[in-house]
Amino acid sequence: MITRALIQNFWASFGVGGFRKRLEQWSEKWKGRTESFRENPITGGAPNRWEEQLGSALFQTIGSAKSWALNEPRRRRLFSLCIDDWCRKTWASELFSGAIAVEVSNGGESYPPAFRVQGYKARTLADLKTKLGYFPEGTTFRWCPQTFNPFDAYTPGERKEMYEDLSVFLSQRSMSIEPESPKCTGGSNQ
Repeated sequence: MITRALIQNFWASFGVGGFRKRLEQWSEKWKGRTESFRENPITGGAPNRWEEQLGSALFQTIGSAKSWALNEPRRRRLFSLCIDDWCRKTWASELFSGAIAVEVSNGGESYPPAFRVQGYKARTLADLKTKLGYFPEGTTFRWCPQTFNPFDAYTPGERKEMYEDLSVFLSQRSMSIEPESPKCTGGSNQ
């Protein structure tokens, strides 16, 4: 199976431009041919499955790169390279309107801490701050810790401390973060 990590390692020397060029080639090759990804009902084989996985991994890698923010022109460009309805729904503009969710979770011993924003996942608050630093001035985020999850290991005090830390960090960069709201329930992106 092709994973995002494999793609990142394989194409590391290309940078985002190389990923974009490869995605453009992939899109051109497979646009109008998504039936080629279907599994054969008799043999169960899918000879082009790796190509489908490559496309998904390229989209995800470009959309969640640590060193840049997915702005509107970039999102539109990714949307234009979609070859199926699932992809078009994923990169539709309404998914990226309003405050951007910053999701925070900690599964304790089972799952390590995770900080997510627009498909990017960091393991530390410092890594999350690095990613947030690429967003433009005026960006508004929404704090979305998993308070609804009884297995989340962060205490209310830890969540408050992280929120306040992020609030100061973002305000120093002319950005802001809204407090948790019902729109976060279930970890939604809206």
